[in-house]
Amino acid sequence: RDTEETYYSSYANFEAQGETGSPSFVNAKEDLGTWMRAPQSIVLAPKSSKIVPIKITIPASAEPGGHFAAVFWGTTPNNPQPGSVSIGAKTGILVLLRVNGPINEKGGLLDFGTKDKKKFYTALPVTFYYRFQNSGNDRIKPSGSLIIKNTLGLTSKKISGNPVEGNILPNSIRKFEIIWQGKDGSTPIDEKDQGNFLTKVRYQWRNFAFGYYKANLNLAYGVNNSNTSTPSSFSFWVFPWQLIIFIVLLITLLYFTGKKILIRYNHWVIKQAEAM
Repeated sequence: RDTEETYYSSYANFEAQGETGSPSFVNAKEDLGTWMRAPQSIVLAPKSSKIVPIKITIPASAEPGGHFAAVFWGTTPNNPQPGSVSIGAKTGILVLLRVNGPINEKGGLLDFGTKDKKKFYTALPVTFYYRFQNSGNDRIKPSGSLIIKNTLGLTSKKISGNPVEGNILPNSIRKFEIIWQGKDGSTPIDEKDQGNFLTKVRYQWRNFAFGYYKANLNLAYGVNNSNTSTPSSFSFWVFPWQLIIFIVLLITLLYFTGKKILIRYNHWVIKQAEAM
């Protein structure tokens, strides 16, 4: 900013919100949000920055495992004057703390497949998803790979099993998406071109895949990835029928055109021979 600004600190614990991985912040009445201390306010000169220390005091009674909170800095005081209304911006820093002790790392794969369990595609991309549950007392981060094999059993693509490097908080489920992309990335055909046959042919050519495929998901989690989940697989087909029809029509056209040209050429050769 171009003016001097005062920022005020506040704290909140957070937990998983649904299966998206987005945090849900709650008032810090206990746990990590009450263990942290930072200056109540700081003053920043125009276009400047400052390193602010945050002290965390872990009580002896703290349970082993993961504790999660956020430190916020806002432009309005935490305790405004009675009867006043204040509007201001706020930004925060997530703090993920692990208290040593008996850590229970337990999780497992709940579901895996293509988006909407779709079995038939005409071109890439193919979007996969899986749901992973954390039943332990600390956050876990699945790692591994999604291996896609074609009809011959050869590997067509190998993709990271956790492309966003996402964590799963204790006692929660998170849904991850993995995309097998073509040359056009994950961009689908524009809605206005959905009925255009040649547009679909061109798109299928640029994002070509053909035949039966089997996707195998192998994941591990925990410290040093010492825990593995049960492998899972899902089968699907890619059949670019508009492209195949176009190629068949093109070959047929070339065949009859070439045949006609050859017949005319033979007639010309015969006439030349008769003239001689």
